[in-house]
Amino acid sequence: MARRIEAGPVVVVVGAVLLLVALFLEWFEPGANAWTVFEVWDLVLAALAVGAVLAALGLLLPEIAVLDRRWLVPLAVGAFVVVASQLIDPPPAVAEGELGLGAWLALAATLLMVAGALLSLSRVRFAVTVEGRD
Repeated sequence: MARRIEAGPVVVVVGAVLLLVALFLEWFEPGANAWTVFEVWDLVLAALAVGAVLAALGLLLPEIAVLDRRWLVPLAVGAFVVVASQLIDPPPAVAEGELGLGAWLALAATLLMVAGALLSLSRVRFAVTVEGRD
């Protein structure tokens, strides 16, 4: 039996996992990660990433769909807007600090999420077909 794996949802999942990892890395120097600097935006970003994973898994495995696929774009764009706003206007506690690896990884992760979400809803499809051996 052949199984098609769409590239869009996979890209969303990779981006969302990278965003979750980035929350634990240094966003602002010296040594300030998202959990210590943000008041509520860290929780919002984590919720958006988990929601994007659930929506993308629903596209990959329809039998376990939790969220509708229409949620992919708003979740990804929301994560991008939050990350971009925090990079443009950092929290007052680290206003003078330079951006760290976590901030740039989060920005790249949200761009991946947006690209994967748009790819999932577009008419152009990239897929891998997996077949068992006889």
